[in-house]
Amino acid sequence: MALFSILLPCHNYGQYVAEAIESVLGQTWPDLELIVIDDASTDDSWSIIEGFDDPRVTAVRAERNRGLGATLNVALAMSTGDVVGVLNADDRYPPHALQRYHDAFTDHPDVGVIGSYVRTIDALGNQSSQMQTENFYNTQRDLADPAQWVFQNPLAGGALIRRSVLDSVGGFGEDCDPIVDWDLWARCLAAGIPMVVVPEVLYEWRMHGHNITGSDPSWTLRCYASLCNRTFHPYLRDAGRQDLIERNLAIFLTHDVMADQDDAFRADVVANLVTAQDEPAFVAALGVIATEIKQLRSDAVALRRTEADLRWWRDAAADLEAEMAERNREVHAAWDRLRAMEAEHREAEETLARIRNHPAYRAVRKARNSVRRSQ
Repeated sequence: MALFSILLPCHNYGQYVAEAIESVLGQTWPDLELIVIDDASTDDSWSIIEGFDDPRVTAVRAERNRGLGATLNVALAMSTGDVVGVLNADDRYPPHALQRYHDAFTDHPDVGVIGSYVRTIDALGNQSSQMQTENFYNTQRDLADPAQWVFQNPLAGGALIRRSVLDSVGGFGEDCDPIVDWDLWARCLAAGIPMVVVPEVLYEWRMHGHNITGSDPSWTLRCYASLCNRTFHPYLRDAGRQDLIERNLAIFLTHDVMADQDDAFRADVVANLVTAQDEPAFVAALGVIATEIKQLRSDAVALRRTEADLRWWRDAAADLEAEMAERNREVHAAWDRLRAMEAEHREAEETLARIRNHPAYRAVRKARNSVRRSQ
């Protein structure tokens, strides 16, 4: 039985899956097993997966697409390791990742989930420019603080979890594929499972524009509503954090996705999200939104005033700029006249010097001086 079981689900990621598998088999920590399940891919994923001949790899192909959560549960049932990790078929591990995870789990025997910092890479596997994503995940925060989980998942999907913990919280959710990791971490949070993040990059997250998390924002929002209904809000009620339920509902109701959808979608989300126990929080959230709208209107009036002042100053600046341009033209003209006068003065001095040096001029001056002396 291996220490680490890495579950690798794949659906039409033939372009990346070999790199993901190689990143597991190339680990400096050898005590591992890799369970690869091709979820009825229609590209060349399965032929690539079959090409790996390594006793640590178990590969299975599903005849029909079951989705991420169901596929992970099948892989989990086939695995034997004490610690379970999920590697998406388009992502990869640095070579030392599992060694560092082994050290972290050894150093923290009471911790059930350990994550890490992430590095974002592009479709070609090069360091990407997704600094906003890295800055969000690559920070130390108290994961036991429920405020850290309001409308955000602060723990990257590459985190590893002890099998005993995963079994105790019920495995992977099969109705929340866009946020299957968020759903799992929320159940761990509600169960009081300690979670920490190693301040080191142990997961490389490929951002190529077709990631499942961002494929359908409305689906993701529906899944998060279900997560809140069955896990997060009951946990917050038990923790006495009505304020966080109100904040979460206020974010929901004003989210861009809600604004972009029709009334039926919004009504369905709210019905799925707000239970009878949450109605007071829902009313309070509406009050918060009303206050925010009033403030936004006030800010809009102030903004319009500022824009009017800005237009006046821009016009004044344009007039001043025109006046300064005219003054500059006058100054340049004056300088041109001065330089012309200086040139004329130099020419006159040169002419006078030539006259004074002429023999006739000197003879006349000599004769005039002789006449003055004789008088």
